[in-house]
Amino acid sequence: MGRTSTVAMNMNRVLPYDIPNDILKQERKMDVTTILALKEGSWPTIFVPEETLCNLCKAALGSARNHPRANSKCYLLTNGNPYHPVEIKVKVCPNKVCKAMHQVWPIKLDLFNICDKALVALEVLLELRELFNKGVPISSAIEAKLTAWTKRLDKAQQLSFGQQKYLQHLLYNGFYCWEIMTERSMNNGICGIIGQFYLGDGNQKNCCSLKGVNHNVKEHTSKESPVPLESFLDLVKKDWIERITFRMQLMFLL
Repeated sequence: MGRTSTVAMNMNRVLPYDIPNDILKQERKMDVTTILALKEGSWPTIFVPEETLCNLCKAALGSARNHPRANSKCYLLTNGNPYHPVEIKVKVCPNKVCKAMHQVWPIKLDLFNICDKALVALEVLLELRELFNKGVPISSAIEAKLTAWTKRLDKAQQLSFGQQKYLQHLLYNGFYCWEIMTERSMNNGICGIIGQFYLGDGNQKNCCSLKGVNHNVKEHTSKESPVPLESFLDLVKKDWIERITFRMQLMFLL
């Protein structure tokens, strides 16, 4: 698989900070029609990439197939239809030099693709963002969200503990990738701290004091110039894109 080509292609993707309201409304409408089991306007059961030509080399793409590492269930994660089973396909460039893997990118449907295993509603990610802004650790916010969804389902429909933990892991990586792919104004940063940009699962309430740390500034001062902000952000973005494209740990839990 063209790992380098796939990541390079996905690096060009940028998301708006403010999600258009018409997209959010469409997602809610599709949730309702799916709940009512209406044929028209419901969520698709199979999601396939729209591209017919490779975005990098323009070669004709192969037929839709499962993700090379996906061998189990995929889920739609929306407030109206949590844990709704779906199929998520990919298309691979046949060019031996390229081999870029094209994935479903259903942003217009208010969905964000995580590892071709989960399609989470942008509305849900917006909720997680607001909770994190209020000081809730993102892992706790995700766990609470999944637990609340599980309690709404009949016992026969509820996920196992392992399945829920796996989705929690996916959403954790997906949240941070969604944030780093979101377009922001660099004018919002103060003293090198970027507004609305997060690098860790913590807040001011659970940070430890550095009083006992013996740090010699002279010993740790580098003569090299600091990494440009844009270059640093590109490195972070590349890492998170790899995480939600290829790293599918905890597969045994499913």
